[in-house]
Amino acid sequence: MRQRTHKCLYSLLFAIFAGGLVFCIGCTDNPESQAAKQVREETSAALEKAVNDKQYKSAQDKVMAALVRNRTAGLTHDASVVASGNLALSYGTTEQIQLDALAQPVRGGVDTLAGLIRRNEELMIEKERIQNLLASDDRERTDLQKILKEGTDREPSLEAVRTEAQTEIEKLTGEKDRIKQQLDQVNATRADYQARADELLRQAELAQGEQKLTLQQQGYDILKQQKQYEIQAQEAASGISSLDSQIALLESRLTNLDESFSQVQSRIDAIENSQARQMLTEQAGQIESMQALGRQEMTKTAALISERFKTWNEAADRTLAIFEEAKGEFEKVQAGGAAFAAVLGLAQTSHQAALVCAAQMKLRAELNDRLVDLLQSAEPSLSEVVQNALPIGPVDEALKQRTMDLFGKAFENYQQVYEMASAMGAETQCSVLKSHMLAVSQKMQLADRIGDFDLANQTEVALNELMKKGTELGASFTQSEAVRVIQNEGLNYAPDLPLNLEVLAEGLNQKFSDWKRLPLSEQEQAIDANLAQIDDLIVKHGQKLAQYLEPLKQDMLAAKERGFKEIQAPAGGEPNSL
Repeated sequence: MRQRTHKCLYSLLFAIFAGGLVFCIGCTDNPESQAAKQVREETSAALEKAVNDKQYKSAQDKVMAALVRNRTAGLTHDASVVASGNLALSYGTTEQIQLDALAQPVRGGVDTLAGLIRRNEELMIEKERIQNLLASDDRERTDLQKILKEGTDREPSLEAVRTEAQTEIEKLTGEKDRIKQQLDQVNATRADYQARADELLRQAELAQGEQKLTLQQQGYDILKQQKQYEIQAQEAASGISSLDSQIALLESRLTNLDESFSQVQSRIDAIENSQARQMLTEQAGQIESMQALGRQEMTKTAALISERFKTWNEAADRTLAIFEEAKGEFEKVQAGGAAFAAVLGLAQTSHQAALVCAAQMKLRAELNDRLVDLLQSAEPSLSEVVQNALPIGPVDEALKQRTMDLFGKAFENYQQVYEMASAMGAETQCSVLKSHMLAVSQKMQLADRIGDFDLANQTEVALNELMKKGTELGASFTQSEAVRVIQNEGLNYAPDLPLNLEVLAEGLNQKFSDWKRLPLSEQEQAIDANLAQIDDLIVKHGQKLAQYLEPLKQDMLAAKERGFKEIQAPAGGEPNSL
């Protein structure tokens, strides 16, 4: 059999339940004492006050006080007890209606957390982009520093090449200086020999005969000896010239190396001191600060989700306690005359309590599904920030069992009331059967939601049996809204019923006040959306709803006029606001 998803049919059930209250209120007895009369009068007055002022608990206390004060018994006692039970049931139902509005901050907290996670993911992406840009600069700077000072496996650094050239120039210059010293010594020796030879030849010019020849020969011999020094001088001069050429080439290369060195160093300095790099570094620091704040907000929001979920569960538990109190009142009925109203009250009490437990299960399942999906899709480091603080976990088996037990008790009581109603006519039976049928459909809806499809299929069989039984009651059943929900529109149909504007307005007050909790930069957009929704709601529901929404509307318009300046939060405000 197919898996199904259904909308909540609670509003239709409440409309049917409201009609069921009259079963007890219409009960009367033949008073035999002033006490019984006094109890009836005070009960009637309390019921009227409950209807007019919605003060169910106060009315219930007055009924029970009247019983204690007058100590009546019999049908009068039971009628008042049933009235007290119905007041508790009405009170619980009123509180039950508020649970959905109380759940909105929990769901809104998940929306807020999702937004914070997405924002922090965007910051991480932006930070990574900036870091990649800085890393690109760092890689270029590192490569340039290797070219400048460290070198690579294939090529030495510019600094090493420059040092090698300088060393070679120094070596060649030293060699040139050594040869030059040798040349100077050779030239000095040549000059000495030349002077000696010139002196001998000068003396020979003054001498005669053999002496002249001897002096000339001595002068020529000295000039011959000088010849070897001339060769040495030429070799030295040639060596110096060669060295000068080599030194000039090396000095030219060194000049080019110095220029390359300066260019590379200038590029390194430009990278380190560039304004763009400084801006990127500042942006990276700002993003880190924003990430730290974002993580704090995520942690705070996760804690608030858990706190609000706990608050919601506590409100649901208080509502269940009210229904338990109503059940206790109905179980006090002693006389058979009020038995029908008492059993009907027990059926409705168990039914409503089951719906509250079902709401607890659904919200738990919804939160678990949304939060698990959110954390699985989020960046792992962000998930770790909030995972332990969130209300993640499966539906408690004890709660599931309690819910099914309450549905079972409601079905049992509805069947008992249906049999008792056989003496009261088809219309009464039809009303009871429709309530029973809706309770079964709600159980089936819950089974679908928690994924227990075997239970859903079993419940569907029971629902079909009730439908079959209802067809025997005629048009009052077959043409009813409940049957239309099941047969004509399907289980996804939500019937149009008279709207409780007070309840709606209370929920809208929460929704249309959330803009105050947003950052100033987001408030105008939120207000514009709220104002558009308010206009649509007024068109749809009329001016009566407009009376509730007008103060909210004026508050938002005033915020727009003052330009969304920071407003000092009033003392005693909500400390856990998201």
